[in-house]
Order: sequence, then structure tokens, then C-alpha cells
Amino acid sequence: MGHPDVRMSGKEMLLLTPNILASICEILDQTEDTARMRNLFNALPDYPYVKYVLDQHEEILSARATVLFHDAKFKELYRILEMHHFSAKYHPKLQNLWLDAHYKEAEVVKGQPLCAVSKYRVRKKYPLPYTIWDGEAQTTRLFQKNTLSVLKDFYQSDPYPNLNKIKDLARATRLSPIQIRTWFKNRRQRDRIAAAAAVSSSSPSSSTSSLHNHLNDEHNSSSPNSEH
Repeated sequence: MGHPDVRMSGKEMLLLTPNILASICEILDQTEDTARMRNLFNALPDYPYVKYVLDQHEEILSARATVLFHDAKFKELYRILEMHHFSAKYHPKLQNLWLDAHYKEAEVVKGQPLCAVSKYRVRKKYPLPYTIWDGEAQTTRLFQKNTLSVLKDFYQSDPYPNLNKIKDLARATRLSPIQIRTWFKNRRQRDRIAAAAAVSSSSPSSSTSSLHNHLNDEHNSSSPNSEH
């Protein structure tokens, strides 16, 4: 099915039923055609009753949320997400819009891109509205996913965090310092084993000694005297 033609006047728009408009918005939203969605909403007549009727269709609201995000109209975006209940199929997309919008606002305030810990703090400060989440089970899954994301992102820049950084991560993720230390130790060990396996594939004779050396290095780096 091709893209619908949205080059219509306000009067022509009134001839379309809300269900047809909802179908058009759903198609454009699924294909991420933000420009056409913007043209569609700009062509709609600015009548309170029209807005009220269209706000009853989550396909239209979801498309409007996408346009508002790309136009950096975050206050209007938040209003839509907080005031309207959405079906579960829209939750992943709308949750990303909610979080990404708050990230962008925080980056403007800080004047620089957010690090993983800063993003985590934003998520904690601006929890998802109940209109776009399924309840405690989903919150737990999201928390676990976000926690892992923080740890992975931090690991990329510093696989050997010192005690102060471990404490910062513990506060940000609500894990204990021991859990943080253990996660980093296990992750380093997995990476070392993977590296040793890669070496062994090109040099089979050195695989045993290489793996042994990597594990010894990990043991030494995780001892209390070697803490960064």
C-alpha cells in the first residue's frame, strides 16, 4: 500500500471520517514518515470539536507525539502522553519518546551529551507515566534493562572503575558496591576468554598459555591491592 496523499485543504479534511484519518496516521507512523504526518496535522482545521474527536483515536495521538518530538515541542508531547491512555502495542515507542525527550532537555541544560549515569538519573527523575506502561512487572523489566545499559555503557569507557566510581554506580543503579564490582569482574573475564579464544583460532599452539595468562591477569587486577 502506498503513502496516502495528505495534500488536502481543511475543508477537504472535514470530509474524512476520524477512522480514516486514524488509518492514515497509523500508516505514516509505521513508516516513520514524519514530514507527511506534519503536513497532515497542519492541514486539519483548528476547531475545538475536531481536536476533541481526533483525540479519541490513539493512532492519531501516537502520530502527533512523533511529530511533536521531532519538532522539539516537548511540553505538548508530555501532555499527550500523560493525559491519554494507550494500548500496550504503543508503549515501547511512546516510552522511548518520553525518555529521549527528557534526555534532550537535560543535554541542553548540561551543554553536553549525557553519560550513562546521567541518563539513568534522568529516568529516575522522570518515571514513565502510568498511561504508557503495563504495571510493576514492566517496571521491573525496564529497571533491569536500564541498569544493565548503565553498566555496559560505563564499561566501554572504563572497565576498571575505582572505588569512588563504583560507589557512584551503586547509587545510580541501586545495586551494592559488591554487585557492581562482581559484574565488572565477570564482564572483564568474559571479554578476556573471548579474546583468548580469538587468539587460539589463529594460533592453536598458544591457546592454553594465553587463556591462563588472561585469567591470571584478571585475578591480579581484582585483588584489593590493585584497586584503581
